[in-house]
Amino acid sequence: ACSGYKCGARRAATARKAGWTVLPIVQEAWITPNRFSTQTQGLGQLRRHLKKACCAGVELREFARSDAVLSDMRNLAEDWALRHGGERRLTMGRFDPEYITSQRVFLAYAQGELVGFVTFHETQNEWALDLMRYSSEVPQGTMFLLITDAIERASAENVARVSLAATPVRFSNLSPLVPPFYPLFNRPCGGDGLYQFKNAFRPKWK
Repeated sequence: ACSGYKCGARRAATARKAGWTVLPIVQEAWITPNRFSTQTQGLGQLRRHLKKACCAGVELREFARSDAVLSDMRNLAEDWALRHGGERRLTMGRFDPEYITSQRVFLAYAQGELVGFVTFHETQNEWALDLMRYSSEVPQGTMFLLITDAIERASAENVARVSLAATPVRFSNLSPLVPPFYPLFNRPCGGDGLYQFKNAFRPKWK
């Protein structure tokens, strides 16, 4: 049998005692908002991405419920899904108006047109990245700018942690069973690209 998604060290130990085999399959990226600064050494790549978005005139807004904005978001999400082989579902979120209106949502516009958005699950102490959707004409750096803005807003609201969500595990030497399994999991979900994107923020990987 197999089960998945997330479990902590205590649950993993309990599973082992019950005869289960525990394998690392994903790693999660964590940011401490009040310690995050784009001027931190090692974030030069991120600063270059942000500069490109700013030079392209990208404007950011936080979502306020509006039928017109939801319609624009739906159209963008459907276009994204067509270009990426559909919504991934399972443990990954999918666009639904009622679903996203319970989240924190941040929008990016270029020349008055919606070109990207991100959504976060929200609790009192943590935010967790869920959806990232963007148009085929999104200016370079836009998604980096959206995530940076969200982290800075979380810091202003004294949120303790922001999760940039998970990517397929890269430290595959932890178990002899992981290497042949890893590519099967990594390729379909674009694991390498997700890792590079999230690692630009220098998170702590867990």
